[in-house]
Amino acid sequence: MMGAGFSSGVDLAYLLSDNKNKRRRNATNMANALKEFITTLAQLGKPILLGVTGAVVGAAVTILPLFDFVLASNTATFETLYHKLGQIPEAAATFTFPMFLGRNATSELLMSCKKISSQEAKSLNLITRICNEDSFEKNAEMWAKEISKYSAQSMQTTKLLLRKDLYSQLNETLSTETDFLIEHWTSEEVQKNLKKHLLSSHG
Repeated sequence: MMGAGFSSGVDLAYLLSDNKNKRRRNATNMANALKEFITTLAQLGKPILLGVTGAVVGAAVTILPLFDFVLASNTATFETLYHKLGQIPEAAATFTFPMFLGRNATSELLMSCKKISSQEAKSLNLITRICNEDSFEKNAEMWAKEISKYSAQSMQTTKLLLRKDLYSQLNETLSTETDFLIEHWTSEEVQKNLKKHLLSSHG
């Protein structure tokens, strides 16, 4: 993935509406689509290598533990804004972060709303490797070729065993999360914060 930024997460503007019925409809659509995407991503049997550059924000951060390998450029930044917006984290992060990253990283990434560097992200085990931005594509291609030489059977079975606890509890976690996301996204608090955030980001 190349460009100014990997992803800023969900479309916040889509969730903003003065019409309560439209607000709930959009929030429901977004939450269900996100649940379906995360379920599909988590169930992919083959190892997945992801490359990220630029700004990685919100759900783009919380999906990272679902990838097997994450390569980041040295200029990439990572940030979640959940407690500034007034909503819970997406992508089952309240389950996957403690499982894969540990308590300290979970608190740092999900609770502080602090923007961190690639180096900090690696120290928290959020990403696997860092490379210079000017050689990013080359490094990503070389790593993908390296992985492709390994036994597919061995890697897929190893991934299955490593993630068996995730598979067994993910659906329940996502179902609960979906209900909370709809509740939060339609609340007056989040709507107010969304409007403020979108105005400041475009100002």
